[in-house]
Amino acid sequence: MNYPNNSDLVKQKIYFDKKLNPTKVEVLNENDDVLIKMTFNKVDWDAKFKDNYFTLDNNMQTAKVEEEISSVSEIDSEIYPMYIPENTKLADKEVIDLENGERIIMTFEGDNPFMLVQQTASVSDEALIVSVLGDPVQMATSVAAVSDNMVSWVSNGIEYYVVADNMSESELLSVANSVSVLPVSK
Repeated sequence: MNYPNNSDLVKQKIYFDKKLNPTKVEVLNENDDVLIKMTFNKVDWDAKFKDNYFTLDNNMQTAKVEEEISSVSEIDSEIYPMYIPENTKLADKEVIDLENGERIIMTFEGDNPFMLVQQTASVSDEALIVSVLGDPVQMATSVAAVSDNMVSWVSNGIEYYVVADNMSESELLSVANSVSVLPVSK
């Protein structure tokens, strides 16, 4: 098994009935403890779909959701990570005014130095295709892009970046996932 977002998941067992229908999937750690279990009650091998069921235009129309999105021009309170690697601490915080918002750069120094950048996100009235470098990873409130030394995501009108030169991907994700949606003082 290769679950790139969770190195604890190392193998899986798939169970079938006598007709070769899947009945259960278990994902295990290296001690053979079941960490994820999925049970199938029914499998419909003859499911019928309309011809346009998988077309892009049809799905985009179905996916349109009326959502009120307000633009954030100022960060009310900076957000600190709840997880900071051992022997690492906040060394500097800089607030930069931008044309349409602001950016906060927090520099953490120690055994595992990193930077946490928070920046007001710009909102467009139209759907845009934005090129993102990295692999997608599900976070608590959004989807992040993970590359060699960076995790980036947008949540509640704020863009976040965690950048480090010598931290593993799992350590970067631990810091990123610990950034709470509620302001936390240092």
